[in-house]
Amino acid sequence: MIIKKNRDLSRYEFQEGRVRLEGLPYFLVIDPTNRCNAHCLPCTTNVYRILLEQPYSELSMEVVDRLKPVLPAVEVINLFGTGEPLISNSFLRIFESIKKDVSAGCEIHLSTNGMLLSADMCRRLIEMPVYELSVSIDSHRPELFNRLRKGIDFKRIVRNIETFNRLRKQSAPESMPRLAANVVVSRANIDELEGLLELACQLRFDRISLNRMLFFDAGTYEKDLIKKFGESPEGQTKVREVWRTKSHEEILYVISLLLSDDDIRERESSIRDVLKKYENLLEIDNGLLIQDQGDQETVVSADLDYFGDRFPCNVPWKFFYVNSNGTTRLCCGQGVDTMGDLNFQSFMDIWNGPRYQTIRRSFLENRDIPAYCRQCTWGMRYVLI
Repeated sequence: MIIKKNRDLSRYEFQEGRVRLEGLPYFLVIDPTNRCNAHCLPCTTNVYRILLEQPYSELSMEVVDRLKPVLPAVEVINLFGTGEPLISNSFLRIFESIKKDVSAGCEIHLSTNGMLLSADMCRRLIEMPVYELSVSIDSHRPELFNRLRKGIDFKRIVRNIETFNRLRKQSAPESMPRLAANVVVSRANIDELEGLLELACQLRFDRISLNRMLFFDAGTYEKDLIKKFGESPEGQTKVREVWRTKSHEEILYVISLLLSDDDIRERESSIRDVLKKYENLLEIDNGLLIQDQGDQETVVSADLDYFGDRFPCNVPWKFFYVNSNGTTRLCCGQGVDTMGDLNFQSFMDIWNGPRYQTIRRSFLENRDIPAYCRQCTWGMRYVLI
């Protein structure tokens, strides 16, 4: 089976310390659009778009066609990224195109805020089929949900999910697509986890994913503004003007919602009790992890043994991210370097190009690691070995 052979080859090449690869990524993110019909507080994309005036973009079919060489080897495809995928005019065409080239066993995942899950769209997703449909749910209380997910209406989301379940029940097999709830946990909702889990059961979710709100500090945004406008006196003036007038207060409010490790520790016992109560009712991915530097609670010992003296992340050997404008980046993190541009380059020219080879060599030697990698917990928490 090509998927397994490619995964085995990727593991072998990582263990052998190769930087120019024959293996292909087995985890692929394709972002159909960076447009969105919401302004969710936990979303760094909205802040970047406001502060840096990033233009809207839609993924072209020409870029999708350039992914054809890798699709048969891919095990998981996330057909979403920084925007709301169902708002894309090309979403259905992109899905139909990639479905023709993937191998049997490839899982295609979709994440949505749920506003555009009309009956017709639900039918299409069930027929395609999507392997798993994930819907963002941050509270079981309408007023808090609507405050955290600006532009999204709680009651409409519930109705859409009920429609999806009704149509899914009529399909064969009834269990597909899987339905997942994606929860961003912050100080606003951490004491309401039982209500969220109860709602997930009522709405017949198969899985719920609990993730700590991740947000760069204000200094990170200022650095990106300086990168855009420059360090000249005129550039500094522009940075201060944009920072002051556009999104400063909202950023500070979101930062106030971030959970500290002490917040988690204080609730550790109660969180475990609540999760245990529901563990036989739905699959629970618990991302409420302590992230202290050096305590290694974000990875299991087997994973650390796998990496040895290397930087504990194998993303550059397994993962490929395509932005909606056709550029590519190393991973899902905001602020990461651009690795190439599929508008002008082939997939293999990027995958084995100098930027990928340089970052792979840095990870193998555990030196010259980019700051955004040093600060990241994603790669260590979700090691797909």
